[in-house]
Amino acid sequence: MKIFPLLISCSALTHVCASAPINVEVGALNGRYSPEIIGYNWSLNPQDSNVSAFIDYSEANGMRVRMRSKNKYSAPLPQEEIASAKELATAIEAFRKTPPATLRTMWQHDVDGEFERIVESRAKGIKVLACVTYGAKPHEFIDERGAVSWSAAWEYWRRYYAIAFILGENGIDYFQLFNEPDHKHQNAITLNEYILLTSLGSDAAQTAFEDHFPGLKPGISAPATAGIKVFNRRSGRSDTRDLTAGWGRSTLELMHQRWDGKTDPDWSSVTRYAFQAYSRNADKIAAYLDWLDGEIKDATDGEGFPITTTEFNVATAGNYSGTDATQDSPKDYTSLGETSLVMSDGRLDEIFYFRMTQNAFNGVPEGIKKNGTHYTSNLDPYHHIGGTTKAAEVIKLLASSFKNRVPLCDLTITADQKIYALAGEVNRERTIVLAGKNDQESVDVIITSPGDESGGLVVVNEVSENEHGGVVQLIEKTENEPYSVKMPGYGVIRIRELPGMRLNREVELKNVRMATSSGFCSGFELNVGYGSNTTFVYAKTAALESDGPVFLQVETENSNDQDVFLHLYCFKVSEDSEEALPYVNKGVLLKPDLGEVLLNRLGYDVFLGGTVEASSGSKVSRVDITRAINAVSDREGAWGFYLVREPRFSGDEGDAKPVQVNALSIRTTTAANKR
Repeated sequence: MKIFPLLISCSALTHVCASAPINVEVGALNGRYSPEIIGYNWSLNPQDSNVSAFIDYSEANGMRVRMRSKNKYSAPLPQEEIASAKELATAIEAFRKTPPATLRTMWQHDVDGEFERIVESRAKGIKVLACVTYGAKPHEFIDERGAVSWSAAWEYWRRYYAIAFILGENGIDYFQLFNEPDHKHQNAITLNEYILLTSLGSDAAQTAFEDHFPGLKPGISAPATAGIKVFNRRSGRSDTRDLTAGWGRSTLELMHQRWDGKTDPDWSSVTRYAFQAYSRNADKIAAYLDWLDGEIKDATDGEGFPITTTEFNVATAGNYSGTDATQDSPKDYTSLGETSLVMSDGRLDEIFYFRMTQNAFNGVPEGIKKNGTHYTSNLDPYHHIGGTTKAAEVIKLLASSFKNRVPLCDLTITADQKIYALAGEVNRERTIVLAGKNDQESVDVIITSPGDESGGLVVVNEVSENEHGGVVQLIEKTENEPYSVKMPGYGVIRIRELPGMRLNREVELKNVRMATSSGFCSGFELNVGYGSNTTFVYAKTAALESDGPVFLQVETENSNDQDVFLHLYCFKVSEDSEEALPYVNKGVLLKPDLGEVLLNRLGYDVFLGGTVEASSGSKVSRVDITRAINAVSDREGAWGFYLVREPRFSGDEGDAKPVQVNALSIRTTTAANKR
């Protein structure tokens, strides 16, 4: 078993691999930026489920949520006959005087308790993209002769006005009016019908904001097509709806056309160009996006347009069906890293990965939705603590590094193999992410990153077969000298350079306890258990003082034939308390009425600090718990930790053999000028 050194000297540039080292030189800022949003599609997040905690853990800053425009909770709209565009305009002016109390009855989200979770995420700073779908029937709006049904248009406009108002008053100002209109399952809707629906829905949303939230303009992304090439017309297909015009080009060329057919250059139905794609081929994605940018500029008279992918992954659930590949397969999570890096290199403004949840989905051929990145169930969200795939940990590294338009740096790479890399810099801190596939177990990467003569701390995270996003190297960089890191044969690494930071000495936690819900017990072995049989490893720090990152080190011994995953929970405790087991009996970690362990909406009191992968044999894992520590105002007090063995789905017993936790220790950091 490979044990990474906790601290290496950057002068020791020895090469233990057969492959020649990869040389990476970081240059100046190049004028490009990473995406504004790196987020997810979520499926369901009902009351008391654990999805919210994983959203927080993911460090994503965007969530695309599917909503229905009509459902059983919404009050029916009065049926009114509208005979012309003129009558519709008159009806709209009268409707704009509808009081808010009445508008709130016209739409509700159709999953009990989930809307509160959506609003909760928005309040935490996550940008919510509300994809409000409408199930159109054949020729419901435009018949075969091209005549518009103004009565249908009136119902549609009213519904979207009410939806936009309700979402707007809850802080949601980003909308999508249809999902994959070009998909074969949507062949009831024509291209002309889609353009009309986009114009109607966008007008309704913008009018609602003008009436109730003056000065705030809602965002609209479209057309969310099932593919990039769908921008232009296609031929030779059984679906003939885009024989004469493409979905994307039509959306942009007609974006100034209002629903009554008049052109208004000061009004636009769309503010973001959206597409959806799935691919393992980074070079292909890069070429397609460069082509798409040129086509968009051509359709907008050279102005260009913000671009978002509202669904992306290496494969759809259908593609995964019948294959052994999963989001934990090395080729797949490495490919996800590669494609994500080329997309983030100034090519996209927003990335929404598909999808967050991966539940045991009964009744469908693929059994499990394997393009989901988290083991978080839609069907049974209350009876497990779930977990993350390797792909989820790749996305977490990317989101924590490159969301919010990070200025990007030039890179010069010399390597015998294909390598994908991206570097950014914010407030003197540099981040480099590398992804690639190599037949060697590992390869040396020599980083030349000048600019700070005082040196500092380098933190390296890794996602690979043996690492689940944890810290694998801590390097004290001296002046402008190059330093060496290890890169796995298959996987993704993130390198963070923290100027002026130094490591403090490692402190072993002496007060480690084994516990169940009823109190402390002997031993240090974690079994998969439920209810009162669930075992926890509990530890507490003394007063914790650190200027920068804080790392928890866990030594495990696993006699199973397979890897076992442990959840690490972090929470603030009183420095004086000795034997208390915080939160276990407060319904936060343990739900006696359900009889199982639950990662349950941890909020601001308890935080999911990370996942510890206990590989077969002995292993040392390091988790960066800085984000949990920084989440409270008093970061310097005493902290408590739980380690809990992870059953990924309800009833998952795992292997009968326990995992032993041998030791826990803490490593803090100090600003160099304090020494």
